[in-house]
Amino acid sequence: MLDLRESLRRSVYMYAKRTFRLPMLETFDAPDSTLSCARRDVTNVAPQALALMNNEFVIARAREFADRLRKLGGDNPEAWVDKGWEIALGRAPSAAERAKALAMLDRPGTTPALANFCLMLFNLNEFVYVD
Repeated sequence: MLDLRESLRRSVYMYAKRTFRLPMLETFDAPDSTLSCARRDVTNVAPQALALMNNEFVIARAREFADRLRKLGGDNPEAWVDKGWEIALGRAPSAAERAKALAMLDRPGTTPALANFCLMLFNLNEFVYVD
């Protein structure tokens, strides 16, 4: 029986078959494990942004993150924003960021809005790129 916890590990710990390439990692310039490579190509292309916005795996992780924020913050959107920023980016949101995030969450049916907020956090340059 497949243990779901084993299949949701970070890619650093993921078992990889050299002959099977993962499309999501391909999009983000995963090196070919069957060849020697002195230097990896680094690209910044539209399919990467589209993958982070529309990929089923990323959307599922955003929903899980939304569930986590709901457990941590109860029914308080301000707590969701503050905790989301803290967990995803390691800092508090600015006043402008907080205001925009709260406006995003101020819609009927907060669960989809909260998942969309989490997906938005995943798509911030600050989340995607290491400075």
